[in-house]
Amino acid sequence: MSRRRPPLPGRGGRTAVRPGRATGVLAGFLAVAVSAALPASAADPIIDHQPQPCSLPGEHPRICATIADDGVVKRARVYFRAVGRAAFYYAEMELDFREFCATLPIPEAATRGVEYHVWAVDDELATKRTTDVRMTVDPGRSCPSPVIDRDPERTSRLVVFATTRDQGKKLADFDGRGVDFRPVEKR
Repeated sequence: MSRRRPPLPGRGGRTAVRPGRATGVLAGFLAVAVSAALPASAADPIIDHQPQPCSLPGEHPRICATIADDGVVKRARVYFRAVGRAAFYYAEMELDFREFCATLPIPEAATRGVEYHVWAVDDELATKRTTDVRMTVDPGRSCPSPVIDRDPERTSRLVVFATTRDQGKKLADFDGRGVDFRPVEKR
């Protein structure tokens, strides 16, 4: 026994919509009309970062970025690694006046470059990251405008996280003094 839709008033017993194909077309039309009337979903965070092309040996590079969102920026990080390495480490960025900033550990003398990118997530779990930047560590100190951190309060309390178990329990390619290294734990 097939179900019939109730008749429309004044239509002499005819149904409002013929079951089958018309229902799907009408539903699709309504879905498009309703979605156009609703506000757009949350946008990805916007990251404004001036890439740091170089740093000085024996100094802590400091990476800063302005991060904006239509909601709240929940987390910002700098992912970094020595040039040629497969896995990244990361450091959490903290709000410093109007920018999110993170101080990186000092690259070891044999490390000639650091690759990094800035990543952010908002309260709607939308994420955004910058492209990878290659920052050279110039032993000739010819870096025209290095952004380095000499604040002893910040440089003495760095926290660096591993992203894979293969990175072990010790920070590689960077000076580990003053760094609280957090390896990936087994679950």
